[in-house]
Amino acid sequence: MTPYPVYMPDGRIAPLLLTAEETCAFLRLEIPEGSDGRVTLEHYRRQCGLRATMFGRRVMFRLADVIEFIGRHAEEVRR
Repeated sequence: MTPYPVYMPDGRIAPLLLTAEETCAFLRLEIPEGSDGRVTLEHYRRQCGLRATMFGRRVMFRLADVIEFIGRHAEEVRR
């Protein structure tokens, strides 16, 4: 976990367990009209190694796993 607070795009502190909707918002997935971003999120989960966990009957995403996923898949930008 990070030693500092992590914020959602809307300014709230990110919860430790994210719903699919919160994960889409956190990753700032582009949501085309008529879609909710879950197709991309499911692709990340099944094909790219984004870990998910079951909490009750819900698929949830641990904030630490999402941050680690970003670190693995972020490309370095050189100017």
